[in-house]
Amino acid sequence: MPPILKDIQPFTPPPFVRKGVDLFRDRWPIKLFGEGTIRGNGGLRILDENCGTNVAGLYAAGDAATRELATGAVSGGGAVNSAWALTSGQIAGAAAARRSLALRDKMVGAARAVGSAGIAPASDERSIDRKAIEADVDHHMNSYQHSLWRSRTQLGDTLALLDTHWRMIGDHGWAQGSRLVALRETAALTATARWCTAAALARNESRGIHVRVDAPALDPACGVRLLTGGLDRVWTRPERRAYAEAAE
Repeated sequence: MPPILKDIQPFTPPPFVRKGVDLFRDRWPIKLFGEGTIRGNGGLRILDENCGTNVAGLYAAGDAATRELATGAVSGGGAVNSAWALTSGQIAGAAAARRSLALRDKMVGAARAVGSAGIAPASDERSIDRKAIEADVDHHMNSYQHSLWRSRTQLGDTLALLDTHWRMIGDHGWAQGSRLVALRETAALTATARWCTAAALARNESRGIHVRVDAPALDPACGVRLLTGGLDRVWTRPERRAYAEAAE
């Protein structure tokens, strides 16, 4: 078993090795961690067979990419998820390489950074309690009362709290070096949580692992993927292409 595990799950043994634990002979604690409702679905939108997104030159793979095309509204489990990670990685990597080779003589100018959260505060710089924000994100995304039993009121309250955190980061967050990396991670967690919450609020039904206690039935009119995005102002809308395909 040890040689096989190292071949098929190379990232599993290192954490045990660092702690001096032989995971095949030593006893070690096991804990359960909630994964919310986006494990196995949701992610960057894929637009073509090359795993390309609507950002030119950006290709998505694995957990970062939407897996709904393969799994539908539920998680695919280990087998489908692993297969998706491997195949999408190969497809996206090959497509990115082809694009780079095709454009290598056409690249001019330096890349322009567009991010501002944690880099260019809109107001005065203040200390940001990253741990408190991350704890709130974890609670509202992964706790059972928030991920398994949702309602319009509850989701609205969550979104309002996350919006407050986002404004705090955007208005006052600033750091340098490794502290900037940590602050940007907190900003990314907050942004993602806002998108997930906005989409859940817009889906007024129960489908797959998304359960709304105030809308327990499946709504046929909601059988469409939801797109969401935005930073200072989050937006959510149905994917128009799905409507066109359903009508054909």
